[in-house]
Amino acid sequence: MNTPAETTNAAAAITGEIHALTGTLVNLFRDKSKKEAIIAITGKHKKTLDNLIKGAAAYLIINQYHLEYPGGTPGEKAKNLYGELKTLFGDTIGESIKIQEKAMAFTTAVYELLLKTPTIKRAEKRRLVLSELEGDFIEVMRTVPEYYFFDFLEGLMDISAIARGAGRDDGGKDEGIKEIFSFSSFRKAIIGFLRIHRIRDLELVYRPIMKLAATAYEQTIEAMPLSRRGMEAFYKANGFRNEVIKIFKEANESGETPDEISKRIHENIHDRLRAAAGESANDVIYYLENLLGLSFEKIVELLKSYGILDITLVGTALTTDYTKLEYRFDEKGIEKGDIERLFKYEGAMTSFVQVSLDDFKRSQKSKGFSRERWEGITIQAMIQDHLSDVDNPALDFIANDLHLTKQELVDMLLLEVSVKDIIKDMNIKNMSTLLMIIKLQKFIKSITEEVFVSMLARLTKQLARIMEFFLLFNMVRKDMFDGIKARRRGPRLPPHDLMKFQEGFTGLIMQLQDSVAYLLNKNDPYDVNAFIHGKLCERTYEAALKDIKEGDSPLYFGVVKHPVVLDDLEIVSSISALDLFLRCVEKLR
Repeated sequence: MNTPAETTNAAAAITGEIHALTGTLVNLFRDKSKKEAIIAITGKHKKTLDNLIKGAAAYLIINQYHLEYPGGTPGEKAKNLYGELKTLFGDTIGESIKIQEKAMAFTTAVYELLLKTPTIKRAEKRRLVLSELEGDFIEVMRTVPEYYFFDFLEGLMDISAIARGAGRDDGGKDEGIKEIFSFSSFRKAIIGFLRIHRIRDLELVYRPIMKLAATAYEQTIEAMPLSRRGMEAFYKANGFRNEVIKIFKEANESGETPDEISKRIHENIHDRLRAAAGESANDVIYYLENLLGLSFEKIVELLKSYGILDITLVGTALTTDYTKLEYRFDEKGIEKGDIERLFKYEGAMTSFVQVSLDDFKRSQKSKGFSRERWEGITIQAMIQDHLSDVDNPALDFIANDLHLTKQELVDMLLLEVSVKDIIKDMNIKNMSTLLMIIKLQKFIKSITEEVFVSMLARLTKQLARIMEFFLLFNMVRKDMFDGIKARRRGPRLPPHDLMKFQEGFTGLIMQLQDSVAYLLNKNDPYDVNAFIHGKLCERTYEAALKDIKEGDSPLYFGVVKHPVVLDDLEIVSSISALDLFLRCVEKLR
């Protein structure tokens, strides 16, 4: 049996990273059967992005992480859990979009300060930009739950730099259940950095707000390129990121699916990169730097990983009308698989065949080949012989040499002829340039996915935190129930040892109370304890709340039949924690 402390450590080790959870959520929509299951979970509710992501979270928690939850079938359990997520957590995507819009508006304002403001007016403009950001800090703090305030900060500045500045380096050490939340370390670092006791203190003192705004400004400036040309490319990429968040906002309101969002991003990103390529290949690199949040060197490495080695060809490849190119391929019945097979030979199939043909001629020289026969063996002649059902020993030799059938060899040669005709008609320089165009399309599809996933990761961060906590509860529940069962099987404990046993788990529940109050953004002990009771004893939130308010509390040990009275208790209470623990004991009787 694990101790409560070991349970906490295990939970910290097992619980998934925020980005891993968001990635898993997104990937559910790429599987047709899972996508249909998610839509079934949301039922008659409007298919907003927020509802779909909540449905995906419910599906994932029940079917992949196997959370114990009321319901008969997995589908019923997921529907019930989805209902709880909708009841307790509101429009998490919508709130996150508002936060990201504010963060990105600040970045845009800084770019415009540097690129569009006359030098003589910059000091005044800088004061205005910082003043607006300070106002945003106060507005966010007052209008949304506190964890969104930290999301706002994460959208503005480098978390690791803040943590180092606050002198926080836990070396990976776990500090309890509250550390399960991915924002906990950042939260503590900010409080230490600002030398305040809690974030709400910012409403009373102005200097820390100024410090936050100045830090965000300085880090934004530091991250910008030194050259004006690079800065302008960054500014354009930042503009596209603003368009991406707008796409998500419109999609959440209109009920577009993640696939439809990704398609819209892809359609736009190609045009933006083409415009950058019209300036220079370096502009494309600068643009991608800001868009993906990677260094110049990392972008070059990324391009190389897709086989794009000559950066100077990127501009030419991007400015080619790929839609027209696809039309020409379709017109000649050329599929993408055909192109990929051709490019295995670096787009030079004829050259490979010619080398093998020369080998064949040399092998036949000793057999008395006449000059006429020698000159008559050409690639064109081999194709004609095959199409005329004439046996050609050279074709057999070359097909065997290249590990192809004769039909495959002839098809590849004819394919190359067709492709070269298209290259000529479209004024594409050569096969190498065509190869670059194809590789870039794969690259653009990949970065479309990266842009989509990275933005969705920001927007689903709060829901991922909720998932983390649900999964944590599952582990806490299992450990608590295993502990209770083990104690019953063992010898009767002395009163002092029994008290220590209870105190261990009530202490764990008290930590849960503190974290749940923060997660739910609620100050009502009935709501907080109902949430915990539901997770530990497999009840829906509504059923657990009714149980807490109307059911008999085990605190009275049957002497008095009366619900637990929480009205005068703090959210974190040893009395209410004991009540919850004893309910778990009762469940196992």
